Amino acid sequence: MNYPSTRSIRRWLPRSTPRTVTGGTDHVVVVGAGLAGLSAAMRLAGAGRKVTVLERELTPGGRAGRLNVEAAGGTYHFDTGPSVLTMPDLIADCFDALGEDMQDWLELE
Repeated sequence: MNYPSTRSIRRWLPRSTPRTVTGGTDHVVVVGAGLAGLSAAMRLAGAGRKVTVLERELTPGGRAGRLNVEAAGGTYHFDTGPSVLTMPDLIADCFDALGEDMQDWLELE
């Protein structure tokens, strides 16, 4: 599919079209509950905004999901996304924005 470039769309917008939201932004909607959406929501909530997160799937996580399979001998867990987190400090920063300690919520192995 051919999408127009941002530059070609800007040609058709009036010059007075604001590029940022003006006025109160106390309630923010975040579309997608993947790692990026969740981290944005955490930072916004930490800044005092009311945040609503919309997700099309039944569970959050985006590509960093988990599949639980019941089989003989118990339940088996499979990661469906990245299995290596190379910069855990970025996630810790999101928890810091809420005044929380990441280690109280997540166990990274």
